[in-house]
Amino acid sequence: MKIKLLPYLLFIAVACCSCSRSGSNIYTAVFGKPTENCVKVINSTDQMVPRLDCCIWLEFRTCPNELRRIARMQYYISLYIAATDTRDYGTVLGAEPDWWKPYVLGDTIYYLTDITPQSTEVHYLLFAKDSTHALYCDMAD
Repeated sequence: MKIKLLPYLLFIAVACCSCSRSGSNIYTAVFGKPTENCVKVINSTDQMVPRLDCCIWLEFRTCPNELRRIARMQYYISLYIAATDTRDYGTVLGAEPDWWKPYVLGDTIYYLTDITPQSTEVHYLLFAKDSTHALYCDMAD
């Protein structure tokens, strides 16, 4: 029995290429619709194929109330770190996009993570002291 793979491979290629989302669409999918009109996604990288692609990555500007809203969506463990100590505050996979530079958030960075022992998902939310600039990584499986 011969299986013709070309139609299936073509379908997969078209499906993957046609489903790219804009930064604002990714933001809304992850956090829901912002309650205030203050979100501007600066950079984004989508997770196109779960389990093959590492993460959803976002860099965005926002207002303190919106950041407070999204920070309350998960049970986060929080840390305060100095900008000079940001080399280890990304994923352990080393798959960060070139623009993932936590030090751009300022001298003091708030670092939230919700690592859950029973889950394969990990979320990182790093933001500036004034709560107007943030980086987010969703390592959902």
